[in-house]
Amino acid sequence: MFVLVFVALFIRIESNCIQKENATLKCFIDFTIDQNFVEFIKNSSESFSILDLDFQNSSYTQTDLEIYDDDSLWKIKLIIRNVARFEIFHAPPFFPQLFFENYFYDSQIDFYYKNQTLSSNKTCRSNLFKSFPNSYKRFNSIYLKTGLIFPRPLCPFIYSFNFKLFSIENLNSTNKFELIYNTGKTFTNLNKLIIQKSTLSLSKINLYEIIIRGCDQLEIKNSILYEIEYLEHINQNIFKAISLDLLNMKQFWSLSDKKWLIFMNENYRINLLDCYVITRRHSQQNKKTDLVLTSSDYDYPDRDFCLFKDFPHTDLVFPIIEAPFRLNCSCTLIWLILNWELRDILNGQQTYSYSNRSMKTQATEKCFQDFELRIKLCNFDNLLKKCPEPRLQPQYQCKCKNNFKYYKKECVKLFIELIFMLLIFLLGTPLIITTLITLIIKYKNEKIHKLMIIELIFESFSILLMFFPCIVRMNHPYFGELYSDDVCELDFRISSFKLNLINAKIINFLLYTFITSANLTNLLIIFYSFMDIFRLDQLKVIQKFGVSMPYAFILILSFGLLFNMDNFMTCYFDFCESIKDLAKSMKLIRLQTRGIVHGQLSMIGTRPEPATPIADSGFLVLDGLSPQTGTRLSSIYSNMVNYQNK
Repeated sequence: MFVLVFVALFIRIESNCIQKENATLKCFIDFTIDQNFVEFIKNSSESFSILDLDFQNSSYTQTDLEIYDDDSLWKIKLIIRNVARFEIFHAPPFFPQLFFENYFYDSQIDFYYKNQTLSSNKTCRSNLFKSFPNSYKRFNSIYLKTGLIFPRPLCPFIYSFNFKLFSIENLNSTNKFELIYNTGKTFTNLNKLIIQKSTLSLSKINLYEIIIRGCDQLEIKNSILYEIEYLEHINQNIFKAISLDLLNMKQFWSLSDKKWLIFMNENYRINLLDCYVITRRHSQQNKKTDLVLTSSDYDYPDRDFCLFKDFPHTDLVFPIIEAPFRLNCSCTLIWLILNWELRDILNGQQTYSYSNRSMKTQATEKCFQDFELRIKLCNFDNLLKKCPEPRLQPQYQCKCKNNFKYYKKECVKLFIELIFMLLIFLLGTPLIITTLITLIIKYKNEKIHKLMIIELIFESFSILLMFFPCIVRMNHPYFGELYSDDVCELDFRISSFKLNLINAKIINFLLYTFITSANLTNLLIIFYSFMDIFRLDQLKVIQKFGVSMPYAFILILSFGLLFNMDNFMTCYFDFCESIKDLAKSMKLIRLQTRGIVHGQLSMIGTRPEPATPIADSGFLVLDGLSPQTGTRLSSIYSNMVNYQNK
């Protein structure tokens, strides 16, 4: 019996479809679309590439359908005509979702769910999406063509599937594509929206839906656009390309509110004077927005300059002016394309561009002849002063060049410091050694000569040790931010953990020790000279206590070592500001740590050995544990340290 019913349905479906010569299968639908119809289309898909469904002014209805993930239906272009209304009784997939391209003609775009209209806030609810699962991940292209009627606002949840492209035509004041405002998330994507051959204003509600679906390309073509409303409190920095091909371009810029443009990309505002960041920060490469402006009757005259005074030059918005002929190069036109080189810099950093267009178009060809001279002749500072209100952003021109290499000021400063340190080493070393040798040759058994020789010895060691930081860069994270040099492309020094450790623990300690010893020796020389001039009698008494040069050297060096012992004991961890603070923190949590350690060991079935704290260091030594247990205890211990710091 079931087989007979199936055969009868198959014969009925086949009798309603006609194969045409242009690879089109024309079907007149007077039945509910079900799985049998889908199987029929799938089995016949090799004989046609276009499926044209005419509903003959009846309602669209369907039953549950299986989700296909093959290309047998996906490669077919679907055309739907003459639908009175769309009735959805069961869960999707919605039949058009099985096809990549869908074209709708001469129909009423009016949806019903279980015989209830979805054009009211009562029925258009976020839980409706539960009946439209997003298990179908493919992206469709929808084309709403001629003869469509939108009798009332539409529920956004109807469009709860992914769109690669959504194109709509012939909108006007009486036939609007409006969506019901609903804060529920639709969980779907829209890559590109095209509106053409229409008269419209882009409302906040529609703009909201466009933005939350992640639309990155918006095109309004061959249309009359009155307004793009500004949508507050939502990120509008998603558009990669906006194309406006308008029949009323002058009216649009003259009468509409331009707040949408001024704040469109404000989160990506940059400093146009910082050429280093512009040419090196690759995170900006995909944040620019191309604004393509196409018109055949608007030439951006100088009298309209103030209409564009707040154009967001600092927000990575780049206008591409197109026209069927060459425009006269006005200052307004130059003002709009002022930062064409900046766009070229950003385009050179990215691997994929949403717009292959160049700002050097046929319309702007005249402006690029003596471009720099034209900028000077326009004198934009003077033109901005003539506008009724000042410009919101003072910066407007980027003078960075594409083929130039820029460096941070700190990097150049570091490079100069390194060069000076090397010069001091190269010039100071032979000078000090020569002076030292001369003093030794002409040595007299006087205290001041001894002190001068000792000081020069300390200075010689200091100069030699200063050479090490000139060739080793401190940048290992082990030593924390205090001992981490900024990355600089002009920094020619080498770096490794061992060299960093030698520099931090040994070189710095010895360098400060020798500098301190040299200063102490210099202080003794000053004291000796003072006594020789003003207290000669007391000086003679002091001279009776003779001290040999080696003993004097060792004594002064001992003071230098003592004064710089803290450099040798430095703690390099980020959370350790000083040894004292670390010890204090560890004393506070030592008892808590012991309790947690014993608890964790009992949980893992290990008998704990006594935990021995190292005096004044705050560290715990755990003996007799396996490597796995030790690793786990180290993790527990680190968490306690971080908790105490917080």
